[in-house]
Amino acid sequence: MMQKLLYHVLPALLPFAFYVAYVIAVRRGRAGGGVFDDAPWYWLTLTALVLMIISMLAFWYTNVNVAAAAGGRGGG
Repeated sequence: MMQKLLYHVLPALLPFAFYVAYVIAVRRGRAGGGVFDDAPWYWLTLTALVLMIISMLAFWYTNVNVAAAAGGRGGG
């Protein structure tokens, strides 16, 4: 379960977490305004999808190599 979380959910949430940290750091002295008002949602979502696809490919690749080393057919 933890492996699935690390491979799929965490890469999808990292761009949003980085953006929130950036906004908080930049707007620390400002008053008012929502943190997510000016969010580049398109780029955040695209980045999350790319990271998730990369993590799925890495998981598949390592799974196939481990199975092949053990004499099995692999996961794909």
